[in-house]
Amino acid sequence: MAESSQFLAIWSAAKKRYTEVTGMDMDGDTFPHPSSIRDLQASLDRQNDKFEEFRKRRAAVFDVLEGAFKPIELVSNIAAGGAAMAFPPSTLCFGAITYLINAAKGVSANYDAIMDIMGTLKDFLVRLTVYDREQLPTELQQKLAEILATLLEVFARSTKEVKRGVGGRLLSMGKHVLRGNDKRLDDLVSRLDKMTLGESRLVGVETLTESKRTGRKVDDISVTLIETKTSISEGNQKIGELNANVLSVRDNVGTIMAVLNESRAEANEGRDKKHIDKAKSILDPSPNPEDIYTAIDRTRVPGTGDWIRKEASFQAWMHQDSPVLWVSGIPGSGKSYLSGNMISYLAREHPQRVQHASHVSVAYFFFKDNNPRTRSFKQALNDLAFQVTQNDPIYAKYIASNFQSASEIETLQSKWRRLFVDYFVKKEKVDSKVYLVLDGVDEALDSERQEFLELLVDLKDASPSISRTSSINLVMVGRPQVIKDINEALEGSIPTIFVDWRKNNQDIINYVRASINKSKALKATPKDLQEEIMRTLAQGANGMFLWVDLIMRELSKKSHVGTIRKSLHQAPKGLRQMLRHVLEGFSSSLTEEDAADLNLLLMWVTCAATPLSLGQLDTILKLQLPEGEVVLLLESKLRKQYASFFNLVREDGLSTADLQAGGLALAFNEDAGQRNDEEGLDDVENDTDFDSNRDTTTVTFCHASIGDFFRDRSEMKARSGREDPEIGVNIVEARICTLKTCLNLICDPGLAKKAEDSASSIMLRYAELHWHTHLKEAVQVFDDVVSTEKIEVGNLLLKMLRDEAIVYKWVGVPPWSFFTLETLNPIRAWLEHSDVLGRLAEGDRLWVETAKTNPGEYYRPTAKVSATQWLKDAFWIPKLSMLVIHNILNILHDRTDNDIPKPLEAVPISVILTAAEWPQFEKTALWHRRLAMCLREYKYYDEAMEHFQVALDLDPGMWLAYGGMAMTYAAQKKYDKAIELQKLSDSLLEGLVSGGLETESKEQDGRSSLTASRGIVLTNTASHYKATGDSNNALKFYRKAFELQNLNYELAYNCIEILADKEQGSHDIIQLLKGMQDAVPGRDWSRLTAMIWQYFWFDEPFFITCKKTAEVLEILPWMIEVYEVAASTARKNRKSVLALSLEICICELYQAAGYAEEKVVRMWETILKVTSNPGAMEKSDMQTCKDYVVDKYAPYCLEMARKLGSATPEAMQWVDKLEKLVKVKHKATDDAPEVITTNDAAVYLGLWYRETGRGEEAFACFQPYIKEALMVLSDDDPDNDISGFYTLAHALVAAGDEENAVAALQSLQPQLLDNNQVDENASAEVEADSSVGEENDKGGDASGNAGGREGEKAEHKSSTDEDIKNTHSNESSADHDSAGDGVSRKEFPLSELMSRLAKVSPEDRYGWPWHCDGPCDRGFPIYAEANLCHMCLLDICDDCLKLIKGGDQRAKRICSPNHAWLHVDAPEQEVSKGHILVGGKAIPFEEFKERLRVKWKV
Repeated sequence: MAESSQFLAIWSAAKKRYTEVTGMDMDGDTFPHPSSIRDLQASLDRQNDKFEEFRKRRAAVFDVLEGAFKPIELVSNIAAGGAAMAFPPSTLCFGAITYLINAAKGVSANYDAIMDIMGTLKDFLVRLTVYDREQLPTELQQKLAEILATLLEVFARSTKEVKRGVGGRLLSMGKHVLRGNDKRLDDLVSRLDKMTLGESRLVGVETLTESKRTGRKVDDISVTLIETKTSISEGNQKIGELNANVLSVRDNVGTIMAVLNESRAEANEGRDKKHIDKAKSILDPSPNPEDIYTAIDRTRVPGTGDWIRKEASFQAWMHQDSPVLWVSGIPGSGKSYLSGNMISYLAREHPQRVQHASHVSVAYFFFKDNNPRTRSFKQALNDLAFQVTQNDPIYAKYIASNFQSASEIETLQSKWRRLFVDYFVKKEKVDSKVYLVLDGVDEALDSERQEFLELLVDLKDASPSISRTSSINLVMVGRPQVIKDINEALEGSIPTIFVDWRKNNQDIINYVRASINKSKALKATPKDLQEEIMRTLAQGANGMFLWVDLIMRELSKKSHVGTIRKSLHQAPKGLRQMLRHVLEGFSSSLTEEDAADLNLLLMWVTCAATPLSLGQLDTILKLQLPEGEVVLLLESKLRKQYASFFNLVREDGLSTADLQAGGLALAFNEDAGQRNDEEGLDDVENDTDFDSNRDTTTVTFCHASIGDFFRDRSEMKARSGREDPEIGVNIVEARICTLKTCLNLICDPGLAKKAEDSASSIMLRYAELHWHTHLKEAVQVFDDVVSTEKIEVGNLLLKMLRDEAIVYKWVGVPPWSFFTLETLNPIRAWLEHSDVLGRLAEGDRLWVETAKTNPGEYYRPTAKVSATQWLKDAFWIPKLSMLVIHNILNILHDRTDNDIPKPLEAVPISVILTAAEWPQFEKTALWHRRLAMCLREYKYYDEAMEHFQVALDLDPGMWLAYGGMAMTYAAQKKYDKAIELQKLSDSLLEGLVSGGLETESKEQDGRSSLTASRGIVLTNTASHYKATGDSNNALKFYRKAFELQNLNYELAYNCIEILADKEQGSHDIIQLLKGMQDAVPGRDWSRLTAMIWQYFWFDEPFFITCKKTAEVLEILPWMIEVYEVAASTARKNRKSVLALSLEICICELYQAAGYAEEKVVRMWETILKVTSNPGAMEKSDMQTCKDYVVDKYAPYCLEMARKLGSATPEAMQWVDKLEKLVKVKHKATDDAPEVITTNDAAVYLGLWYRETGRGEEAFACFQPYIKEALMVLSDDDPDNDISGFYTLAHALVAAGDEENAVAALQSLQPQLLDNNQVDENASAEVEADSSVGEENDKGGDASGNAGGREGEKAEHKSSTDEDIKNTHSNESSADHDSAGDGVSRKEFPLSELMSRLAKVSPEDRYGWPWHCDGPCDRGFPIYAEANLCHMCLLDICDDCLKLIKGGDQRAKRICSPNHAWLHVDAPEQEVSKGHILVGGKAIPFEEFKERLRVKWKV
């Protein structure tokens, strides 16, 4: 009890001194009491993670704490036990250091000073680790208590100095800053040093005493032995057996003495060197692992690979949840650096070669194929075992005791079983554990690797019969091609981490930055060149570390800026050797069958004109196989076995790693987890379940340099050995093979049927579109092509050009502008070459020789086919067919290509008539009607009406001619006459359907087709009524049309659009939607689902109308269910983008229904995990979805942080989420400063910083927006000025600059056209509306391509579930979209502006400058009578603001009545062109921009 009181007195005095220095009561509730180092670190993370400097130094700070506080944690618990204290002193020490570090408050110098004092303490505290939990003498326990008490005072003095520094009175950046400013602190450290010295002497005395005590006991044993021996000698000699027993006892006692001596030696020395030496002689280890690791660690940039520590699979492996982990990446992706990172991390977590009771060992091996020893798994196991002996003395003893020679473990199986499994898995009462890191397993000997992988079953089945789990944790690192062997050996997939650009891109950026700083030459280059290097390598690396490393090596050798720039864009040396090495690896491991498939894949990806889809590649493989054969698991092979070459890009951006991790599982409701497990989002859990959309998932090389390598004519295929298959691409063979495949697909109808499915039709389309591109590439290698293939290609080209049935198949695919002299050049180069021409059949040779003199003859059959489809068969768009004919006539008559008319330019009527007369067809009613259509397209209305009338004179029952005349009137805004003629056309059709009328037209082909035509005529009639403003009749005819064409969802949309503007329209809308819940014929989804798929965007009128209608009628649960079914079905059918957009719609519906916000937040966060296509140059649909979610989630995070209070940890969690949202952007933007990739989250984060007094950080958030807006307002495109003003205004309001914000807002106005332009475009628009179904014509695409496929009647084609597209080919709408190219923006006085705005149609108002974010959701032409919220940056009209302030339920979730708003009225005065109104004064717009540039430093 005396000792206990004494210790308590020591601690009471220590706590009192601490309170006096710091003012903190250690017994108070607010004082931290971490119980362990882990608790200490967690506490520091929670309280300091908001400080950037803490985050930067976190690892270093924690390293120092680990070293200094492990001894404190141990000894303080011992002292506490001896003193019978209520809590261990460690909690006081840990609490004190917590308070000390929290006092640093993000100041870098403070952290440096704290680490310095911790480093000083560590130097003399490290010896305390020798203590264990055995009972210590009272004197020593007291000394330890005094040491720990002194530590408290050290921490108190340090805390005081740090707090003084934060106040601004301290902090030079030198070392020993704390000790240098407080003499008392120096004295305490000196006293601590003396105390530990005293402790050391006490330990020496205790050790000496213990040694003497042990010696006396040994002497007693010896005396006893001598006495025993004497007694036995004097006894009866007949008791010989007893003497023998005594001798045995003597021997045993000797053994005990030896054990005692050995224990004493082990305690002093840490391990028995004899065991290690014997193990070394048996294992014969190599120095390679340590040499390679040292080299890697020396060149690894700090932080490289740290990302792997956060991977869930790695964490599970670290905690022994899974014994085997596979880490894979493409060649050159930095896998060995990653292995080095894992090794150093493991060694830091479990210090090696120091005495520690846990005996956790870290062993590693790097396979390299340049040395037989570094390729051997046998050598690897020997090296691993020896590394363990150096750390674990018990294991060293096991090796020394159980093996006499290397011959006992000669085989790979015996090494694995006896060195590892018998000890770490099967041996009882062994606490040792081992982490094994094997790098580059793909470079090991194939036979040994396969044998080793099969042995790993010992870990997977760690034994039901054994009472404990395996103590072996193995991570293997290598290229993807061995994953198949791994999965087969382990009979299933294992946890996998894939290294891709998203994970190592920051590592690459850091590496480039460090390399520039280390290179004297590069560091001396201009800043703009350094930025160019950073940007180019970051964007081009695509995860390939080696590519970056090789280029940096080349750049470092250059001494001129010009040569540096040149080298920056050239393929680096050394990359080719690496790729050939990979090819040789495949050659040695693949079967002939797999090698042939891989070669075909490499060839097509190398030569493809555009990235091929997964389905197209599958079709290509099928074409090479016997009938009915298929290639199994193609996607799995591409993603796993062949991932060294290929990258698969899905619409949703999910990588192989994402899919392996479970992909994107979005939860709809509480039981969604089970549903997602059943459905998923086309994701997989094992090798056979990859199920990406075959038509939208594209396959590319994982790095551009791979394609460059295969396209190099000097590179040939590679093989590992004479008997192994060749792997690679012979570019000459590849060019010819791909060309022949394209031509054969078009010319041979049976070939495409061989692999008939949706992908084969897409491949056929590819061939029709790109055969000419492949021909141009083949011409470049013509001289190296074998003679027979030259002739084969020549004959195929002749079929393409001469056989009109084949011409018909491809001529409608390329645009009309394709047919020029330039496109004839490669055709002529091939056919007119002597190697081909002289060996053609007689008729073909004569035809080519004729065409040589007049190249237009090559395209004459094409012109005939186009003329037939224009004027005889009525399948193709008239104006496009006419243009094809005109182009070919130019070539035939040796006219230049410069006079080729464009679809929207004025084409002389003579050109149209000449093209129509050229084929000399009979001028039938059809001929006149089709010519009239073309004339109408170019606004020759009178001439068009004449030809329509001639058609009716020749065939009075031609209802299409009446429809054509109606469209001509509609184009001139003569809607009454148009409606009259449409009704006449409908009556004729009704008679034909009932069989009461006859017609001479060849275009009527069945009652079903005529019924569909009636639907189209009714649609035209409805659109004419709509144009007149008669919404009731428009709705009536749209309904009639929808009854006849119930798969044409545009008709239902038109009905809903009209009903939405009617007071009682909500019930009719829901009735219409509920009436569409029947199934689409032949499909497992409803018409309602199909319609939602067609109008799936979350921010467009259809969904907004559905949501509002459901709110009004209080049927949101039903609407939610409808959208959940649509999203679920979309996922089942692998429609990723569609499903993701519908998920966002569901979030919106959840919010409207008042569902739990946690559910919405969970869905938002899941959507944000989706990765956009890294190779996309333009903004993808996936990125659009993510941006929208960011725009929704960011203000929510800000509002939550505000509610919780700026100083609370809970609020900082939401700020942390906001900071992460700011980082949601495209690839490699950190080092591409000229590319603005901000998202709206940064503005909200800036608001938070501004509100909490962090002005500089707020400035940094707002600055990119100001820069972006000024760039937009300074370019040559006036169409984007609205976006520029809008962005600028909102950023300025967030920054508190109201005057300039108002100026920007008052500048918002729509682009208006003068009266003539308005009339023309209105006409074109109505015509576009009306063109549906005037006739059964072969449709074209929006780019002006000449036609559709196989004579489909595009206007009569139903909206099938397959494409979910519009049911007609709207040829005019495409033209109208591009009409703006020649339109210039005009400035109007405000009065005239408002007058013109009143005349704008409701449809055009959807594109107005701003929409109210309030309940009305109206669009407005100018920013007047409007309000911008200072708190949430929403745009609110005056009417909705009244609702918000009044607490109206409709506005409850939009904005708060407690917020503040910037009110904006219409400008009080008009300004001249080039000026802007700022603070009531007009100033030049350029001056306005310059002021902002100066203020915001952009």
